[in-house]
Amino acid sequence: MSSLSFTKLFSSITDSSIWQESSDSRVVWVTLLAMADPLGRVHASISGLARRSNVSREATEQALAVFLSPDPDSRTSDHEGRRIEAIEGGWRLLNYKVYREKQDEEAIREANRVRQERYRKNNADVTDSNAMSRSVTHSNALSQDVTESNDKKKEKLEVEVSTSTNTTTLASTAIAVPAARGKLLGTLPLTGGRTYEVREDDLARDGPLYPAVDVIQEYRNMKGWLMAAPQRQKTPQGIRKFMNSWLSREQDKARPQGAGHGTFKGKTEHSISAGDEAIAIIRAAEQARADRATPEVFRDSETGEAGHGGLSGIRLGSGELLTPGY
Repeated sequence: MSSLSFTKLFSSITDSSIWQESSDSRVVWVTLLAMADPLGRVHASISGLARRSNVSREATEQALAVFLSPDPDSRTSDHEGRRIEAIEGGWRLLNYKVYREKQDEEAIREANRVRQERYRKNNADVTDSNAMSRSVTHSNALSQDVTESNDKKKEKLEVEVSTSTNTTTLASTAIAVPAARGKLLGTLPLTGGRTYEVREDDLARDGPLYPAVDVIQEYRNMKGWLMAAPQRQKTPQGIRKFMNSWLSREQDKARPQGAGHGTFKGKTEHSISAGDEAIAIIRAAEQARADRATPEVFRDSETGEAGHGGLSGIRLGSGELLTPGY
């Protein structure tokens, strides 16, 4: 028997038929519950159980006889209402597993309740912090207004009140979106069930920066990627950095290998450096010369025989002579 075993005593025991037995039998039953290991086994002798229960041996034997016998008034029909069965070196509580599983279910519910309470408290703290930050910002703005004329202060306060009315907290939306951001194109999921609104100003900013990318399609690809793996979702503060990194990678994929940042443009309309351009021109010229080369054996002017007396070499298509050894 483990000294660290634990048994939860349910209040419904008082509705059980076992509670109608003698007080000694009830004490013996509670003692069995307290001594049981995680499998519901109690390893003890009758005298040892009597000593642990602090009742007489005779009362212990009577209690065990009741627990080993069928009970037609039992609330469970399993085992004909028997409470225990004899095993080697002791007894086993027959309904122990049922009540232990109930205990685990209650423990899970309690853990979930504590976790939900902690989550709500953390969200409330974030909301309070954001509200305090906005309050400080608003206070600083009012202090600055002291140096302005009364007409300008009145106009500025009216604008601030209007903006405050139309702006919700960060806890309920991903980010406050002014009307100036343009038409809504879609949304990207953020942490905490929030969303980032992709608007026309995002497209106006990203389109010129990544000309080789279908930016709108990549917005859709981002959304699918974030929805497929919620653990990858970003915070409102990190979403724009994520979007820029994504589009930058797609721009790099579209750029041909070896492309640089000079002014020369090839068929793909991507720039390459002036150095790369010069190397490409030289290599192309060398290849063209090799392709045009046609071997021609020059005859000696004196003997009229090939390969004797005079110079011999290879005539290129351009008329240039390459002589061996030179």
